[in-house]
Amino acid sequence: MLGDLLLALNHKPWGYLGISFLILAILMFAFSIYASRKWIKSNKVYNIVVLLFTLAFISMEAIHEVARFKEFGTYDWSSFPFQMCSVTMYVSLISVFIREGKVKKAFSMFFATFTLLSGILPLIFAQGNLLRWPTMGGILFSFFWHILLLCLGGVSIGYNHIARSFRKEYKSLIAVAAMFFIITCIAQILNVTIHYTAGAYPLPDSGIKEVGYIPNYVLDPDSVSLFYISPYFKSNIPVVFDDIWLNAGWVACWIIYVIAFVVGEYIVYFSTYGIKKIYFMVKNTDKVDDTELQA
Repeated sequence: MLGDLLLALNHKPWGYLGISFLILAILMFAFSIYASRKWIKSNKVYNIVVLLFTLAFISMEAIHEVARFKEFGTYDWSSFPFQMCSVTMYVSLISVFIREGKVKKAFSMFFATFTLLSGILPLIFAQGNLLRWPTMGGILFSFFWHILLLCLGGVSIGYNHIARSFRKEYKSLIAVAAMFFIITCIAQILNVTIHYTAGAYPLPDSGIKEVGYIPNYVLDPDSVSLFYISPYFKSNIPVVFDDIWLNAGWVACWIIYVIAFVVGEYIVYFSTYGIKKIYFMVKNTDKVDDTELQA
């Protein structure tokens, strides 16, 4: 009964449920930075924490996939777990097995920028996607997943002192941008492979596959549209990318998508850098930022 009432009141973005979760996400993000600075004292502990996040992601994704299969009686291709918001699940698992060094630092930078970006963007700009599920359990799943992404980003910022010195970290930022491009290449390979091997549906009369083009369109393998850059399914990122896909083609959409998120990476980094500078200026007006001392 309570769940039905909440669903009835909160299917629209920026209802009290969406706002409440956004506030919770911000508080959890701040706490994750504080907790990692205070209680994570070694690389071993940091790895264990990242592994716990990874296990949480894998468990939640497994539950989600099974639930969608039970709902449709077949695989829901649109939920294939290799989107911007789910790729951290793989990156975090790989990072656990990497020794300390430049590569490890690049993975931590990935969590502090792209993972953070993939967590916060839907909470602010795409609450409709998080609220689209027909059950309260699905809605809670979506919000908690993105809050976990924010917390992993916060843990990496706090423990690794991310955004302490651009002069010493710009190479990691470049490496992360390269990682992201490679990930989109993998996504595109999967888009093409799934199209040719999973029995994609024929084109509709309009000649364009897009969200809602047929009932249960999510069962069409082309609806996987990983990273929303598929050659076979119109990008469903509204306002900009859908128009680019239609008018300039999927290659242009892919290129601009990568550029946009790399710009987003730098915005996240320099926002973190600026906030930390202001914090230490207010807290210790006569002292040097302790993150600079560790740079």
